Amino acid sequence: MQQNIIKQNLNKKWSLSQWIIVFFLIIAIFFTGYKFFQIKSKQDVLPLGFRPISVEEEINGYKAQLGKTKDNFIVLSKLANSYIKQAKITGDSSWYLLAEKSAKESLLSSPKNNYQAILILASISMAKHDFTNAINLAEQTKVSPNFFISALGIKFDAYIALGKIGEADKVLNEIEKNLKEITRNSQIINKDPIHLTRQALVSFLIGDTKDANDKFILAINNKYNTNEVKAWVYTIYSMFLSNSGKLKESEENVRFALNSISNYIPAIVQLSEIYKQKNEWNNVITLIKPIEEKISRSDLSIKLAEAYKALNDINNFNFYIDKAEKTLIQEKNSANFGHRRDYIKLLLYKNTPEDIKKSFEVAQEEKEIRKDWETLVVSIETEIKNNKLNYAKDDLVLLKKQGIKNAQIEYLNGLLAEKEKLPKKDIIAYYKKALEINPNFDYENSKYINDFISKNK
Repeated sequence: MQQNIIKQNLNKKWSLSQWIIVFFLIIAIFFTGYKFFQIKSKQDVLPLGFRPISVEEEINGYKAQLGKTKDNFIVLSKLANSYIKQAKITGDSSWYLLAEKSAKESLLSSPKNNYQAILILASISMAKHDFTNAINLAEQTKVSPNFFISALGIKFDAYIALGKIGEADKVLNEIEKNLKEITRNSQIINKDPIHLTRQALVSFLIGDTKDANDKFILAINNKYNTNEVKAWVYTIYSMFLSNSGKLKESEENVRFALNSISNYIPAIVQLSEIYKQKNEWNNVITLIKPIEEKISRSDLSIKLAEAYKALNDINNFNFYIDKAEKTLIQEKNSANFGHRRDYIKLLLYKNTPEDIKKSFEVAQEEKEIRKDWETLVVSIETEIKNNKLNYAKDDLVLLKKQGIKNAQIEYLNGLLAEKEKLPKKDIIAYYKKALEINPNFDYENSKYINDFISKNK
């Protein structure tokens, strides 16, 4: 009986209303699936099958355009901008020279209101550590609404390099105000990874590490317009984490940067810093040596010298110290790229009486140009070694005013306290604070601190 009923139902023809219901059900299912696909595709960085063009492809594309229209000032500026990108990715300063050439050709072709070319020259001034000129050039482009935010970004970077954190913070406020006006969105600042990273950097430099970390997390959780921005954000966050001795998290983040751009030199250098803190000197060599053989950079040669010294390989130490010195002299004479801080480190590594004396002189010259925390730290080291204790004291006061929390700074406070023969408890307090901030900040210095504390219990 039941089988007959089923058979009758199967054979029965559907009415028009039933067909209409089925039709709308199909439409509903299709629409739901379509909306799901839309939502899912929005979460992806790029549509399926789409590949972003590389910087090399950008460069080749603009060159091809210039083959047809040689004096196109817009294309020349775009080409120069791509050269800047390549310089930042590879760390090879020769790309800056190509960018400078293209930007100047663009200005020659169209000298009036050529703001992109001027902005590129400002970026090149930053690379040459001519920060005052970079600020002046950026100011010229602020009249253009298309380049206003970029100009402020260069000013921010310049003030950070000069150690003028207050001025950098004012620029951030100006960026924030204009971003809100342009987008008519008061929440835009919480969605811009570049702005959030800059805010995090300022918080770090004034010692507010909690706020810095919160801002970095916000930056990382946002979407990125380009892989270059993504790699930059993850690398800066990795630097922040390694400053606090959080090496596992630091390495995870720098590898995210390298997943975005495999040859991103700032990330590779940061990874070598992590290996250094872990006392993994062979890993430093394996990582840096192939790059150093392709790119002439004094800081890479110094890193290799440092690694070989730690491994007691004096021949290779001397080889890379000599190579770094030749590179520094060549850079200074040809392109005027200012790497005086590297030169100070090199002189300290050579450690002869003449070189130690020279390191103090170079440090004072560098401080005339900028007083960011890294310059002050390496300067204090030379000042203590040269027994110029008043200079070291003044620089440590500057760092205290800035507020940054850094293990090397506390270590230098301890060294100065030793030189001044302060009570042992005061010296130990500085050294303990250094290890609290980052127990792995420097293998030799950490060992010295632990030995000092154990001898003076």
